[in-house]
Amino acid sequence: MPRKLPAASKIGDEIVTDAVRVTRPSCTREIAVRWVLARPELFLNTVGDVKLLPHVLAAADKFDGEAPPADEVEALVERRSLTPLFV
Repeated sequence: MPRKLPAASKIGDEIVTDAVRVTRPSCTREIAVRWVLARPELFLNTVGDVKLLPHVLAAADKFDGEAPPADEVEALVERRSLTPLFV
């Protein structure tokens, strides 16, 4: 008999169930790429990893001209413990 998985809900780029919270890397990349592309003073460096490059290009292709919502960016920064490179 197959094990029944708990019902899941989506919060930002996370899948949340009663048992586990999983961050989908593709959504994390999409948030980061959208954040960069929405700022004309920035540019997006491509990655050298041939396994990662298609995902970054796909995220860029989905860019709709809008920056991601601030709460999604803040959640990503907190979840990944991101800090500025230059202070």
